[in-house]
Amino acid sequence: VGTATVRRPSLWSPVYPALYALRVSAPGVTWNSKSGIRKLAVSRKGILSINGLPAQLRGVSFHESDPVTGAAWSPAQREANNQLFVKLGVNMIRTHYPMAPQQMEWADAHGVFTWVQAPVFRPRNTQLRKSVYRRNAVAYTREMVKRYREYVSVLTWSLSNEAVPSDTKYLDILTTAQIKATKALDPQGLVSADYAAAPNDDKQQPAYRKLDILGINEY
Repeated sequence: VGTATVRRPSLWSPVYPALYALRVSAPGVTWNSKSGIRKLAVSRKGILSINGLPAQLRGVSFHESDPVTGAAWSPAQREANNQLFVKLGVNMIRTHYPMAPQQMEWADAHGVFTWVQAPVFRPRNTQLRKSVYRRNAVAYTREMVKRYREYVSVLTWSLSNEAVPSDTKYLDILTTAQIKATKALDPQGLVSADYAAAPNDDKQQPAYRKLDILGINEY
């Protein structure tokens, strides 16, 4: 683990997606990539800011899937889909689940935030009560953060999608463990979850109050 100081950095944002060339060398190996610098924060009043300015996000949700090729998109298919994002003028995208590296690289280069989600889909109490299920979910979350934290376009780490437990205990236990694992790897990263309900639902899970962002899925 090392640190570097960048004086007067050019900050990455949807308006100006500034990227720096990054090169890391060790005996016998050299790693080249591109990365950016930006600051995300949520105020006590719940206002999301990007580099100190209130966020203005316009996004779409999509699936990296095709009736014929499945998830194995060709470069031409991915480019055609990305051009739809450009035409729509979006600056945030979300899909199930962690996106292909090529998609993340495109988002970095084009100033498009990504909502990156762990593969924890609609967990129920029959699953959440099992310690092995919770351990696996935390492991998936940890691997997601380790793999994708290099991308500056990551807006938030989404811990689960549309949990449907009949009580609050075990989802709270899982979410707390996921947050701990995420913050250990990305202390400044924002954590979230996707919730299939209205924001004023009186059954809203206490676990969600520990999050920085809550995604509301309405159908």
